Amino acid sequence: MPALSHGATGLSGAWPLSRADPPGSAWSAGRVCRALPAAEFSRHTSPSRSRSAASSREPRRAIGVRTAQTLAQHPRRRLMKAVLAMFWIALLAIATPASAQPVPSLADWPSLAGDEAKTGTRRTEIAPFAEPRWLLSQTPAGEAIHFVGPAGVAATAHPEPRVFTAATIAGQARAVAVDAETGEIVWTTPIPALILDSWACPTIDPASGVVLYATGSSVVALHTADGSLAWQTDLNGPPVNVSPLVTRDLAPRNRAFVSDYGGFGGPSWLYCINISPHHPTLNPFQPGEIVWAAHIGSSTGGTPAYLDGVVYVCSTGIDFQGFAEIRAFDAQATEEPEPLWTFTNPIAEGFFSGLTVRETTGGLFLYAATYAFYGQLDSANLVKIHARSGQLAWSVPSNRTSSIPIVLDDGRVVLSTGIQGFGSVPMIQMFEDHGSYATQLWNTAHATWNDLNNNGQLDPGEFLLVGGWNTHPVLTHARTPDAAPRLLVGAIPAGNGFAPYTDLYELDLSKAPADPGFIVQHTTHAGSTPAMLGSGVYSVGTGGLAALGPPPPNFDVNNDGQIDLDDLYAWEQGQGDRDINRDAVTDHHDRELLIFELRRNEVRDMNRGRR
Repeated sequence: MPALSHGATGLSGAWPLSRADPPGSAWSAGRVCRALPAAEFSRHTSPSRSRSAASSREPRRAIGVRTAQTLAQHPRRRLMKAVLAMFWIALLAIATPASAQPVPSLADWPSLAGDEAKTGTRRTEIAPFAEPRWLLSQTPAGEAIHFVGPAGVAATAHPEPRVFTAATIAGQARAVAVDAETGEIVWTTPIPALILDSWACPTIDPASGVVLYATGSSVVALHTADGSLAWQTDLNGPPVNVSPLVTRDLAPRNRAFVSDYGGFGGPSWLYCINISPHHPTLNPFQPGEIVWAAHIGSSTGGTPAYLDGVVYVCSTGIDFQGFAEIRAFDAQATEEPEPLWTFTNPIAEGFFSGLTVRETTGGLFLYAATYAFYGQLDSANLVKIHARSGQLAWSVPSNRTSSIPIVLDDGRVVLSTGIQGFGSVPMIQMFEDHGSYATQLWNTAHATWNDLNNNGQLDPGEFLLVGGWNTHPVLTHARTPDAAPRLLVGAIPAGNGFAPYTDLYELDLSKAPADPGFIVQHTTHAGSTPAMLGSGVYSVGTGGLAALGPPPPNFDVNNDGQIDLDDLYAWEQGQGDRDINRDAVTDHHDRELLIFELRRNEVRDMNRGRR
């Protein structure tokens, strides 16, 4: 392990920020439903609320509406819960997907690809795009905001509705927090300059109330409430195109993981950074302190993935013979661990991106794709790997990419790939998993190609321009058994630069690209890697950061700072803010959405209890 330095609060060497730490902690961990991860939704102790319904909630308490504490003593409550429990059992068959993959919350999009496993999926419909609900392109003072081109954003509905991103304002790199409801800037904080046009996405740690930025040659943790510095950790190299990974299930020893840039052949490291409060015996590390760092070869864009105590990370392989590698590490180690296993790519191409880990009926698997600097549309490869052993399940030729594959419930794999030129074109590729091998079902370029000049080449303007090598789409399923999978993905800008993606599409993956209805909807107001809160979409486009669809969902019906069964009971009693999906109508759709959020991982939790 190399000599490492870190800039946790109170330690020397931290890159100076303009704001001071807040006086004391303003965050508290509330009670949560037992089916939710502990302290998943913390709430700021300030009574101020940006939601329009906030002003109507407090008077109800003042005139004597029963709170959750008084309701707990009411004998009717036990009967009500018994009746509701019978309904929930029936609903689980519809609301919960068949596999044991953790189901992400609809109330937050904490980082790149939406969860720790980097699945890029949500159990929701996509609202009609229409005109943006808001569009942010400049500060209140009129200064232009230059968002990081293809980068994604992090977003959350609780404790306050926020979108977190990075941008350059007046020549200074800044972390930016935006009110997800209004589009107003809440705060900006200077951060170290992004290296090599890095399009890293920030990551929210809800338990400690901070948002992490991998920027410069460090990881910077800012308080989500006001943007002040919580801690800063210096790395050996810059984390280029890498988004931090935050665990949520290892309390009191949750960690952040990030890899740094080794250049073309230089060494890279996977860093394990403590993010939980210090405890002399249970967690003898300060927030921001490096617990360990492990050499992973040479890496660029290696965003880690995590599931059930194991963290996975890719490398380019350029430091050896060009054969990329994937490594698995024990995320709970307290000193530098040896890899649990190391996988070597069967072809001499490198992984320049993250990967995804998926639980399926056939076991636990990893999926990753490579970027080939030479060759045609099949010069790279997509791999499926046994996550417990590192053994190859299959490898299939693919177009070049730095995007993370997305696995559908039926086993198909969708991948955004390609650049314009150099033997490649932008496209969306769909692969069929046959168990021991895979085949390409279709790609959007060939399926929509009309060779207008009869030259036998895929020229711009002759096929549907969608996808690209440096964007990460979102896969959605509405919460009904026969719902068609939909893909939310942008279109790469002309010139293959690092500008924002120019268009955003919703595609129906139950259809082929040439079928009528394959394109469900389209907008020119957004395009870069999207994030979702409920059915609403947040994405950077050529005109700035856009919000499409309704405001963030509100699951805290009784406004007590927690998301739990008391919110469902309040909804049933006609109390609190019952418009969960924020469509201005209170109906059974709101009730179904709340029940789904409360019980989305119950099947997984019960199955884990039997192991």
